[in-house]
Amino acid sequence: MKRNGEFDGKDRDTDGEFFAEIVATVGLLATIFGGIRAKADVAMAVGLFITAGYWFTSSTSFANPAVTVARSFTDTFASISPKSFRAYFLGQLLGLVGGLPMCEWLFLDRSPLDALAVLVRSPGGGGGGSSAPVTSPRRGDDDHKPNASTGESKPALMDDNEVSQAA
Repeated sequence: MKRNGEFDGKDRDTDGEFFAEIVATVGLLATIFGGIRAKADVAMAVGLFITAGYWFTSSTSFANPAVTVARSFTDTFASISPKSFRAYFLGQLLGLVGGLPMCEWLFLDRSPLDALAVLVRSPGGGGGGSSAPVTSPRRGDDDHKPNASTGESKPALMDDNEVSQAA
């Protein structure tokens, strides 16, 4: 809501709220990766995590820069002052930098160094993807899908058709 020419919102720039955004972002990534690994309803899991995060984090679990921007234009209990946006965004960025390799390591059974490599673009990768392939082995996965071009069987998160449909 607009008051006196400025957007109003709650000042949320404490260290606790900054740390809570890191925790919320890592938790959100773990929920998504874990849901995919478990072949569960990821949308429901995300909704449940965000609802729970509203109560267990001091930041009310924004965990998403788009939500942070949207809440900076509201004047509710869960709103954020535009001047607090930077701390939230930085917390979400640090959560991504820490959480994505952690999820690669936990859910895709990558070595710690390979998991960290997901944060670096491949030098000759063309379209700007990560150096990690989309089709990666997972712990305990007996669902081997054949590669369409080579006929080789390998465990995969998505087969080649699913990857092309997702793009």
